[in-house]
Amino acid sequence: MTLMKSKIFRPRNFVLAYIAYECAAVIAAASLLGHTANAQILDRVSFKIPQRAVMARLPSEPGLTRLVVTSNAPFTVIASGAVGDFEVQVLSEGHINTTAFGANAQMPGPANHCASAVTPQDSIIYAAAQKTARAPGDILSQSVMIEIRYDKSAAPNFAVKTQVNSQGLIPAPDCASKLG
Repeated sequence: MTLMKSKIFRPRNFVLAYIAYECAAVIAAASLLGHTANAQILDRVSFKIPQRAVMARLPSEPGLTRLVVTSNAPFTVIASGAVGDFEVQVLSEGHINTTAFGANAQMPGPANHCASAVTPQDSIIYAAAQKTARAPGDILSQSVMIEIRYDKSAAPNFAVKTQVNSQGLIPAPDCASKLG
């Protein structure tokens, strides 16, 4: 029996052996390099996720509005339909009745802010510098609560928009700026 007619040395077996060798080499190289090759690829790929800010209004009383906000980008709180001072307080975690919120949230901007709307037109009364999520989790765990206090006789409307969608709106001056 000649060497070429032997089952071990058939050309197709050489091809299969070569493919197996290449696969083993790729696996070995990946384990030696660790995850740096994957990280470099991810650094070069740009994922474009649409910016969103979502709010849910909670039952409130006159002079107080509570909003639960989740955002994957910096956002603004906009007041319209009223003139006066708006005291904004942001809570990064707590409970709504017995349901917890904010376990995976971060403070998106200042915890307290006071803005004075001088016109009933749309005015930015709070601007967050970053998204609400600190870590992965469900939506409520990545949410913050925003409490807004204002004159009890006023009936303002509130909206939450990403900062990109708020361009062109004028921020209301700080309450302290009225003093001096």
